Amino acid sequence: MTASIITDGLTKYYGNDKVAALDQLSLQIQPGEIYGFLGANGAGKSTTIRLLLNFLLPSSGSATIMGLDSVKDTVAIKKQIGYLAGDVSLYLKPTGRQVLDFLSSLQKADAYRQDLEKRFKVDLDKPIGELSKGNRQKLGIVQAFMHQPAVLVLDEPTAGLDPLMQEAFYETVLESKQRGAAVLMSSHNLAEAQRICDRIGIIKHGKLIHEQTMSQDNTLGTVIFKVMFANPADLVKCKTASGLKFVSQTDSHSALLKPVGTIAAALKALSQYDIQEMNTQSLDLEDEFLEFYGEPA
Repeated sequence: MTASIITDGLTKYYGNDKVAALDQLSLQIQPGEIYGFLGANGAGKSTTIRLLLNFLLPSSGSATIMGLDSVKDTVAIKKQIGYLAGDVSLYLKPTGRQVLDFLSSLQKADAYRQDLEKRFKVDLDKPIGELSKGNRQKLGIVQAFMHQPAVLVLDEPTAGLDPLMQEAFYETVLESKQRGAAVLMSSHNLAEAQRICDRIGIIKHGKLIHEQTMSQDNTLGTVIFKVMFANPADLVKCKTASGLKFVSQTDSHSALLKPVGTIAAALKALSQYDIQEMNTQSLDLEDEFLEFYGEPA
């Protein structure tokens, strides 16, 4: 199966100092796959999307969408893609209906468009400039999905949506997956990624530092220890103890620690400390993110 989105060493430098906003990104997203692209602000998520859509030119490397080069074939790519920007920007004077009518005239979108308008309860008859952020976001979602594209690129898609509309969004993404669309979705919402993504990639300082399928959730479910130390100094010492990997610190006395190797070896390492309380839990996506990123999303 040929991947719908491919990047090969995709790199973008800015300024005379050649600061890498994106550094040698190589990934593939298959038809019918929802790929969650996770990282903090400035990590390189939006730069990646702008390069894919030819809003920026790469410093080196390449990207293809549906087998088409992101630079040379950008016009043909636009016919097969649905895009939702992180900050939806639409003409302010026309109504939502007028904007969707215009976009529908460019690509056929009649029946599914009507379904989406009802699903998202879009206010179609007010000028867009009078709509709230949430209502503009709903309009942006409709325009991205209504022509049922082969590829969807969604930048922070649920920003401004209430819980009911988030559910409607998840339903719409899963429909797209079922008909074979490839979905690249950048997000800060770890619960969202854990819920609907088939695979996730974590990006930090322009580098892809971790990838995994969500079917590997059992690797995320590796046992970790939540330990409360009697002495805060012991918490500091355990960060470099053999048999343990420090995940995060919850307060001055408590930390999450992951076994390295066997659980028996980890327990032996912990036995040298005065521990007030200890329990086990599964490592979820947020803990994994913290382990790789070192800071909250």
